[in-house]
Amino acid sequence: MAYRYEAFDRQGQLVRGVVAVDSEAAAEQFLWENELTIVALKKAAKPFAWHEQFPSLFGVKDKDVISLCGQLAFLIRAGINIYTALQLIKEQTTKPALRDVLAAIIDDVSQGSTLSDACARHPSAFPVIFTRMLRVGEETGRADIALERIGAYLERRRSAMQKVKSALTYPTFVIATAGIAMYILMTIALPNMVGLFKEFKAEMPLPTRLVMSTIALSSAWGTQILVAVVAIVAGAVLYTRTPSGKRRLDRTLIGLPIFGPLTIKLNVARITDTMGSLLSSGIPMTETLQALVDTTQSTAVREPLVQIRDDVFGGSSLSQALSVHPVFPAMMVDLLRVGEEAGTLDETLATLSRLYNEEADRSITGLIGLMEPALTLGIGAVIAFISITIISTVYSILPQVK
Repeated sequence: MAYRYEAFDRQGQLVRGVVAVDSEAAAEQFLWENELTIVALKKAAKPFAWHEQFPSLFGVKDKDVISLCGQLAFLIRAGINIYTALQLIKEQTTKPALRDVLAAIIDDVSQGSTLSDACARHPSAFPVIFTRMLRVGEETGRADIALERIGAYLERRRSAMQKVKSALTYPTFVIATAGIAMYILMTIALPNMVGLFKEFKAEMPLPTRLVMSTIALSSAWGTQILVAVVAIVAGAVLYTRTPSGKRRLDRTLIGLPIFGPLTIKLNVARITDTMGSLLSSGIPMTETLQALVDTTQSTAVREPLVQIRDDVFGGSSLSQALSVHPVFPAMMVDLLRVGEEAGTLDETLATLSRLYNEEADRSITGLIGLMEPALTLGIGAVIAFISITIISTVYSILPQVK
């Protein structure tokens, strides 16, 4: 924290400056120790920072943490201590959000904190799994290997999310294009033609009358309609943020014909990948299950995980605890049972993660294959409607033109 001061030095000269300390009392103590007589002392205005105002857009992302893991692992393996390694990475970091986080971590490490504890103080940048895997690596003296595993895990998770986002890009573009086309038709093209209809006293064709009625309705009740739509959307968003609303939304998504199985596959792939990464790092099953509960977003999956955690705490095997919850595929349960009996649970989890990631990829590819012709037909219908409206309008005027 920075404090701006005005003070007299020993020669009676007025000096101004800024001191970075933890509190106002510490600032006063610092100035007194330097034989300065305080005239004014106030907290310095913090400069505007985009990453602090919009952390979701400009904050620390998974790709930043992945890069940090790789750099730290390399420097630690090269024999450089954590403090120096963090300083080197901070000096070459250009992203303000990551640089600020690294500065705070360096301060904590310099005061004796472990790297995992220092990172745990920044949950928005470092997920729970990061700090838990890193803590085990520090305790076993293999922080470099732990960082490599964390980076690989985060890269797999990021890759899965990128595939989902890529799948949504095309339909979003098509829908936006159709919306822009309809907006141009209803606000520019057709209203200009209405003047021609009035001038030639021609009867408007049915498509044009429908569009003009819509335009008239939006003109007369546009504000009320906009307020109603905004209120409905805001109410729906607020409701989905409540426990009951989020539960209902998550259960609805899982129950959908196409998106439901895809959602389950993505969740199972993430769960098995997370469990395999944590268990292979030496984290006990009980702590692994608690980490899954803490990091799972979908309530339709998190609620069964809570019961599974309690059952395993009570002495049940993982496969037995999973078998009573239909949200988890039967094949997953059967393979985990085999892995437990053979003592190869880590390998089984890694296999399941690859299997369900591949199935999710195929589902996404198939979904895109279904959406492309459907959206093509949809945009074609919009273009056809626009063409019919304009052509019928022009042809209805031509008989009046002499």
